[in-house]
Amino acid sequence: MEVPLEISFRDVPRSDGIDRLIHDRVERLRQRYPVLKSCRIAFEQPHRSQRSGNHYKVRIELSVPDDLLVVSHEHHDKVDFESMQVTVRRAFARGERLLREFTRRRRQDVKVHQSPAVGTIIELSDDGEGGMIEAPDGRRYLFNSRSLLDGARPKAGMQVSFSEPTDDRPSIARSVLPLATDT
Repeated sequence: MEVPLEISFRDVPRSDGIDRLIHDRVERLRQRYPVLKSCRIAFEQPHRSQRSGNHYKVRIELSVPDDLLVVSHEHHDKVDFESMQVTVRRAFARGERLLREFTRRRRQDVKVHQSPAVGTIIELSDDGEGGMIEAPDGRRYLFNSRSLLDGARPKAGMQVSFSEPTDDRPSIARSVLPLATDT
């Protein structure tokens, strides 16, 4: 389905290159975010400066069900100038982030935190501040003093909960916490 598109230029000469860039970006948004109903773009040049270059302002209104997402991008740096293409690209990048957040909220995506794993300390290092944890399924994980929470003092045979490792460090347990303390 075609997304209705309105483009207006104020104090800026209409350019085929900018028109094509805007149409390409709107088409990309339409393909990625089917919730997009219409798009209005206002492109202007509020100030002209021979010394610091021309400054452009882009305002994008993205109409979605029950809402209007508005992006405004203006280059404020007085030393450097930003080309029309860069201004348009940056404004559309912000618009895409807004659409991504809108669709995430609409789907009610909620981050699900993984529950901590449980295991038993089967081995301690010589300094007593690290060692090895064995999970019930037989997988083994190393831990060190930085992995221990709340100043826990590990003991062999102690039941602990821990966060399973991430891909970047596959055998290191994180957030190790004793389940029950011995008295």
